[in-house]
Amino acid sequence: MRGNRELYRILVSIAGVVISLIALLAATLQIKGLGDSNAANFLAIASAGIAAASSVYLLRIKERFLKKKRFFVIYSHKDQERASDLVKKLREEGFDPWFDKDEITPGQKIEDALISGLVRSAAAILLVSKNTENPSRYLSLEIDVALSSMGTKNLKFSPIIPVRLDEQPVPKEFENVSWIQLESDEDFKRLVRGLHMVLELQVPSNLV
Repeated sequence: MRGNRELYRILVSIAGVVISLIALLAATLQIKGLGDSNAANFLAIASAGIAAASSVYLLRIKERFLKKKRFFVIYSHKDQERASDLVKKLREEGFDPWFDKDEITPGQKIEDALISGLVRSAAAILLVSKNTENPSRYLSLEIDVALSSMGTKNLKFSPIIPVRLDEQPVPKEFENVSWIQLESDEDFKRLVRGLHMVLELQVPSNLV
């Protein structure tokens, strides 16, 4: 992750230098009257166009870097305390979990915020418990959107990793997906390894 951030900073610096040089050349032509005004105007317009295109491109690169560590946490609000503890531990491992408690601000439309968080995440964790046996409207929405928006290069892997908090069976959609029972530190380590594997297989289709 540190290497990605360093590369991003280098690209930003290079783009800034190129744009500055073009703008400086345009200004020099205008001030000294070198060449015709059309050439100076062209350079000024070109520098503005390059600046705009670079901004969009660099934002996409930044988003790709972030997405490599970002995943969405799907859970019942009755399990919020355990979900919060898990999110904290995963952040300590260098992941960037999208957790509604931290991401949704007062006044936001909940459904829109959830969908935005899902499409900007590379993968998801589904916390399964007795509290998810009868899923809420939002929990069902999160699962549906995650399955439709998160694709992997290898169809043998699911973009959603089921994590059981108790003896509640995983939902039917994930009966053929390997799940993990989160009970010990070793279970957590296995989860981290699984997350790394799934995240590496994600296709950032909305950022191409």
